[in-house]
Amino acid sequence: MNKDITIRAKIITWICTDLDAIKLITCSGIGIDSAYIDGELDLSFTTINFPIRFENCLLPKGMNIREAEMGTIYIINSLTGPINNRKD
Repeated sequence: MNKDITIRAKIITWICTDLDAIKLITCSGIGIDSAYIDGELDLSFTTINFPIRFENCLLPKGMNIREAEMGTIYIINSLTGPINNRKD
């Protein structure tokens, strides 16, 4: 885990929710390796039909996947802040 590569959480949210961006994602999904994710990753209330993989990443603000409908999310050898996955 290093801070040499920083990705804003809002960019990941945009990639996962923008219809034009989604068209460019392959069936392998999104893979992020050795990055610092800046901000809370908010995927709440989204539908994501591809896998997302974080490997050797640091997500200190955590993620919000409340009420999200998603396939697989891999968090491998990574550190995260709180993960909100509450279903109301």
